[in-house]
Amino acid sequence: MEKKLEERTLLILNQVDNLLKKSRNEEAEYMLLHSLDFEETHLQYMKLGYIYSIQIHRLHDAAGAYRKALQLNKDDAEIMILLGEVLYRAGKKQEALNCFLNAIKSNPCRYTYRAYFFLALLYQNWNRPERSLRFLNLCLKCKSDYIPAVKMLNLLKNKYLPSTGISSG
Repeated sequence: MEKKLEERTLLILNQVDNLLKKSRNEEAEYMLLHSLDFEETHLQYMKLGYIYSIQIHRLHDAAGAYRKALQLNKDDAEIMILLGEVLYRAGKKQEALNCFLNAIKSNPCRYTYRAYFFLALLYQNWNRPERSLRFLNLCLKCKSDYIPAVKMLNLLKNKYLPSTGISSG
């Protein structure tokens, strides 16, 4: 019986992906919420988090969905990063900081560069250019072609390096 539930969930997740590609977000949300009646997986909550996160007025719901996904898969760095991004956008900077740091410590993933980038943004907001530069360099070590980090690094270098002597390495 459990195998069929897994297959059903995978089928629903594929259908949800197809709906999202067609920008049919409400139908995708309904399908996911209905699927939670028979099985709960971190993947379903990650998709719900995504659906909510693209609606600025639903960032609280997105954070809740990502938190539920984390309860089901505690060491998933990708979920921590997604939660951190939503919290950052919602103005909960300290909580976002903790998510990004925990993601980096727990289990680096293919999205670790985004955690470093958001840490750089946080420290830039807090007027800590030396830390921002450090995290931008770590971001670019993970993904050297990440354009937002390249642009931000150049802006910070132009603004701070000539006058303060802060090194970029």
